[in-house]
Amino acid sequence: MSLLDRYIARQYVVNILTLLLIVASLIVAVDVVINLDRFTGRAEQLAQSGEGGSRGALHRTLLTGLLIADLWGPRLLQLFTYLNGVVLIAAMGFTCSHLVRHREFVAMLAGGISLHRAARPFLVVGAMMLCVQAVVQEVALPRVAHLLSRDAGDAGKRRLDAFPLHLTPDREGRLWYARSFDDDERALVDLAVWEHDSEGNLTRTIVAERASWDGTGWNLRGGLATRSVDGAAVQQKPEPIGRIESTLDPDRIKVRSLQGFTGTLSWGQITALLKTGADPQTLEQLDRTRWSRVASLLGSFLALWGAVSVFLVRAPKPMLKPALKAAPVALGGFAAAAVASSASIPGLPVWFGAFLPCVVLLSVAIALSTGVET
Repeated sequence: MSLLDRYIARQYVVNILTLLLIVASLIVAVDVVINLDRFTGRAEQLAQSGEGGSRGALHRTLLTGLLIADLWGPRLLQLFTYLNGVVLIAAMGFTCSHLVRHREFVAMLAGGISLHRAARPFLVVGAMMLCVQAVVQEVALPRVAHLLSRDAGDAGKRRLDAFPLHLTPDREGRLWYARSFDDDERALVDLAVWEHDSEGNLTRTIVAERASWDGTGWNLRGGLATRSVDGAAVQQKPEPIGRIESTLDPDRIKVRSLQGFTGTLSWGQITALLKTGADPQTLEQLDRTRWSRVASLLGSFLALWGAVSVFLVRAPKPMLKPALKAAPVALGGFAAAAVASSASIPGLPVWFGAFLPCVVLLSVAIALSTGVET
């Protein structure tokens, strides 16, 4: 890498880190101000229980700071994946404005260096930051995904594996509900199951204290079944029941419960969920989420390529007009990521539909880069 590349890349990296630090600090500060009483209350609770050490004011203050760091550490990883594309373009704009204001581009042109050459360090650093984002998404974020659902009152807790099973149907026509599902033990707690006939009428209600999966069905502890006709119980005394065979296994429960958290799962985890045999709509959404992750990274790079071409100007001038021209390009990159993860294009494979917005962005980036006056 030449001296010019190192100079531009250093300025660009400094601006990226500065923007990330400013945005992260602002978001954390706002949350701490809003939830400060909850953080201090949690610190007091841990101090009184002996988990926080001394009960002195200084130790409670330090413990409050540790709880804030514990809560926001995983959240900042997720925040980085959301903001990285925006920060790359914003930092590039600030860096180019600095180079224009100090006549750096004029000196390059006077030395016989094309402005296209100045775009290389921006693209190299941008690609490296997107690779870091991919590593965070695939390696770091899945390891702390279970900690992202915590709030200020849960700071310091390390395990939040159990989650409720909301009304969920199986292929046998039953409707399942449980107060919590423990993935480690593959068990449902406080289970209720409603069976219906082909016309949708309630025929039997099953309740149990606990249900454990044995590979083909659920073994019930304290299971009781009550038969019904037209929605009304016809038994005076429920019958004991010890087992229910069902296609609703722990893997399908996790697929349904984790649909809102697929953004924190790695490519391998999503691929494993695709093999669980869930309903076609869920499988299509999971597959689209998987491919849209790659498409969003590519879209961010193409948006950066198009935006940097707008900021490469020969003569010093106000940078407001280039910024206004670059804004639609940046917004197009973010819109492409959103469309790729949510839109379904009939008649096209899921992977091709995810990358279709990138094709449009590629043509825009090529047109802008060839239009640079140098």
